[in-house]
Amino acid sequence: MDLYQFARVRPFLFHLTSRNNIRRIKTASSLDPAATLLSHAGRADLLNARRRGHRQIQLDGELVVLRDQDPLHERAIAFDPGWDLRRFVGHVNQHVFFWPGTLDGPIPAGRNHFERYASDQPLVLRIGLYQLLVANGQAEPRFCRFNSGAPRVTGGRRSPRGATTYQCAEEFNGTSSDVTEVVFAHRVVLPPSTQIGHSYGGPWCTLAAASI
Repeated sequence: MDLYQFARVRPFLFHLTSRNNIRRIKTASSLDPAATLLSHAGRADLLNARRRGHRQIQLDGELVVLRDQDPLHERAIAFDPGWDLRRFVGHVNQHVFFWPGTLDGPIPAGRNHFERYASDQPLVLRIGLYQLLVANGQAEPRFCRFNSGAPRVTGGRRSPRGATTYQCAEEFNGTSSDVTEVVFAHRVVLPPSTQIGHSYGGPWCTLAAASI
């Protein structure tokens, strides 16, 4: 898949987060993978454990909320050789996740994700993909065909999970429309143009100007 073609078709990325996390995100102008947050909080016990319900951790004197992994059902997964649920959870926790979309909002899977957590009154970040790539230098995004945290059994077949779940553009054998998730395996620096809203439809203001 051509990365620049993807950026033309899906010029924006969307990230859902708890209101509790915004102060830290705004101060750092970055997003950290769950594994980084858990390690810094001294919660290595959670690095490979599926989160049942939201988890609250203390980090630098602040409360950070990690979203649940309730839909990550082991019985719905066909693991790659050598993989199991603990290994895959650890793999998931090493990434920062985005839903691709356009100016009008994320793809349907992203909208469904927001609706699932709407009662929590989360906040949504909207970021231009080009701007994000520039802000992160040589960072390489990876792509996934499905919601990797919500495997399903379809027609009696389990969903594959493992080493090839997240693929770079050169490895991804599909079109821009086949991408459901965009992920980064490290801290993601947020560009100054990053916007924040109360829903995937806005209204939007820049993260720096937000008084939340």
